Amino acid sequence: MPVSIRCTVVYHKGLEQPVDIAEDQDPAETLILRVFVKLPGSHDGHLDELQLHGTWAVLLLTIGPGDRLQVDKAEELEDTEQSGCRCFSVSGKTPVITIFRDGIRARLDQDTLDTLDLPEWLKMPSTKQVNGVYHYHRWLCTLRDGVEANLWAVVWENAKPGPTYTNGWAKHNLVLVDPSFGHRPCSDWSANKDLPQYSLQIQLQGRQANRGLECLPYLCVGDVVRVHRARINSKPPRFINVRQQGHSSVVAFPCPANELVSSDKNTDVASIPVVGGATNTIVPADRSRALEMQAWIQQRLSQETVSGFLTTAADLLDGGGSWKKDILVQVLEVRSAQQLLIVADGSTDAPLSVEVAKPEAAALWLFLHVRPGHWLKLRDMAVEFSGSSASEQQDSMPIAKLRVSAALVTRMPEWCMDVQARTRRLLERGFAVPEESQAESSTVPAASTPHNSSGSNTKAKPLSAEAPRAGEEKRGRVSGDTELDEEEEEDEQPTKVPSAEVAAGAKQSPPKRQKQVEQHALRPVAAEQQQQQQQ
Repeated sequence: MPVSIRCTVVYHKGLEQPVDIAEDQDPAETLILRVFVKLPGSHDGHLDELQLHGTWAVLLLTIGPGDRLQVDKAEELEDTEQSGCRCFSVSGKTPVITIFRDGIRARLDQDTLDTLDLPEWLKMPSTKQVNGVYHYHRWLCTLRDGVEANLWAVVWENAKPGPTYTNGWAKHNLVLVDPSFGHRPCSDWSANKDLPQYSLQIQLQGRQANRGLECLPYLCVGDVVRVHRARINSKPPRFINVRQQGHSSVVAFPCPANELVSSDKNTDVASIPVVGGATNTIVPADRSRALEMQAWIQQRLSQETVSGFLTTAADLLDGGGSWKKDILVQVLEVRSAQQLLIVADGSTDAPLSVEVAKPEAAALWLFLHVRPGHWLKLRDMAVEFSGSSASEQQDSMPIAKLRVSAALVTRMPEWCMDVQARTRRLLERGFAVPEESQAESSTVPAASTPHNSSGSNTKAKPLSAEAPRAGEEKRGRVSGDTELDEEEEEDEQPTKVPSAEVAAGAKQSPPKRQKQVEQHALRPVAAEQQQQQQQ
């Protein structure tokens, strides 16, 4: 029996289509748009489902969070899975749907299905200027496979396989989010396999000496990107790739360290051309949109953990290397020649040395840009315990080698909750951490980022100011993958570099073992300093 409902859109995951379509079926009629909605009177967190089929799915792809719907003559499906959620289906020419948005409305019925005549605000936006103004998709979930799109998004993390260099082109993928993810905790945005994952592909040509890798942007979580004329390529069930074309353009808007208010029109919003160079134009509406998205991500990450799977360096070592985990650390020293990062998160009394040597191209890119003071999220940290080395035999202590793939390193902002908590711990332990002036407070374009081509070490200076206090971070296990183009991953060739050695006690109680780890964490560093004093 047909039913009528009023509801508010919470989110949808974009168009879906079965992999296997019968020869006698019209592919357009197999399309489905699953919209998760909130019905009047339903409790917080409870969502019901509205399924739009065929032409209905295509016409209403541009709806998004906050839109209100009046659906007449829909079919309510039986809850066969006993999920407790209601499910409504719209197909054929009988139903009528009215969309309400920002004080305006549109009524879609049989005539609309026949003529495909929609109001401008419900149509897919053109990538060309209309009356001198560019138009954009309001949400990432409204992107459609096989079409060009203009869009706005927030950088979430670097994606596998990391920066690469092939046929004269340097390439890099960034995972993107936007407020359409707002219905879920930040810790779900990468790990939840039921959520779509959007990847922006950037490819540029740079100096041959660095394989062009210096021109790839070194962006931070929370930076906003504006993309023009990208090609959308879907890979069911969850991957959507935003591919750069020859006439595409990309502009980054670095998220500042200070607290933002989206309604403050006087806030200065910096921009950096990534693709397109001098042809990019920025108008006041662009700066307002960038500020709005920066304020949104800042508000979320200043109160939530970036991942439910973060652990501390101390717990990582005490885990015995039995599984891989994620840590969030501050860079204290960069050893480019050895492909080592000296880092700390405040959970140990001494810094740790992490080897970042593979994939080769991704490691080269990282060491072109990373600086003391940067905060980094290191995913899937590997801890390998081996037999005692000659220098450690007197202590009967095995060596813990800390490694991370350069493709799984992402820069984090100073203002996020996880960084604030670790900053406080570092200061409580009396760490010598870089001053804010040394750690670039705003993201800079890779091509203009200075680097030391001689491969000499870069060290930190003491910090005396106290960091703001924040809530403690959540704890958990290893995070979910973010690779979007798995078949594009390159074979990682072994790179001969010095091992990152951190001493860790075996078969001992955690406190004693951790103390030994901290005492020997930077033995090579101490040896160098002693030798310099003797000279």
